[in-house]
Amino acid sequence: RDAIAEVVRVAAWPLANEGRRVIALVGPTGVGKTTTAAKLAAHARRDGRSVSLVACDLHRVGAVDQIRRYAELIGARFFTARDRIELLRAIEAAGTDVVIVDTAGRAPRMDGLESTLTADNFSKHPETKGYARHVLLCVPASMRAGDAARVVRSYGPLTPTAIAITKIDETETPAGIVHAAAAAKRPVSVLCFGQRVPEDIAPATSAAVLDHVAPRTPTTVTAS
Repeated sequence: RDAIAEVVRVAAWPLANEGRRVIALVGPTGVGKTTTAAKLAAHARRDGRSVSLVACDLHRVGAVDQIRRYAELIGARFFTARDRIELLRAIEAAGTDVVIVDTAGRAPRMDGLESTLTADNFSKHPETKGYARHVLLCVPASMRAGDAARVVRSYGPLTPTAIAITKIDETETPAGIVHAAAAAKRPVSVLCFGQRVPEDIAPATSAAVLDHVAPRTPTTVTAS
C-alpha cells in the first residue's frame, strides 16, 4: 500500500472551489466519458451552479442524443461542436459556471478540435478567458499497463491535468488505476464505479485508491 501511494497521487475534485471552469473528458471510445460528463454536470447542478454540456462526438450513432437527454434531465444548456471554432463559440455562448466538454473517442489531431484544450492553447483564446482548465484523461480501472502507455502516448499531447478512473465496478483487479497514474505521471481526481447518474462517482482520495487497489485483509483473531 505504501508503494502504491507513492505512485498514485491524487488531485482535487474538478468541481472543488469557486470560479468558472471548463472540464473536458478525453480518452478512447467506450471508457465512459459521456456518463462521467453527465455525473459531473449533475453534481455541479446540485451545488447550485449553472452548467453547459458540449457534445463533440457527432459521428458515433446516438452519442449526441444521449448527452442531449442528460442535459435536459439535469437542467443544463446543450451545445454541439464539430471543430475548434465551434467549440470556442460554444464555450463563449455558454455563459455558465461550468462547461463540460465530451470529446470524441478517437486519437486527437493537433490541428483538430481537441487542440483547443491543450495547456498552451487554452489560455490564448478570448472565448476561454476567466475559465479554469481541467482536462481529465478517462481510463477504465481494468486497463493493462501496455494499453495505458498507448493511451497516454495518444492523449498526452493534450496535457491532461488529471485522470478519471472509470468502471471500477466492472473488475476485481483495478490495476488500471496504478497503470494510468504511472504512465501519465498525473494525479487521479475522479473515481467512477457504476452507471447511476449522479450517484456512482466520487472525488479521488488516497484512502479510496488504496482500498480499491490493495484492500486490507481482515485480521483473524484466534481465541486462546
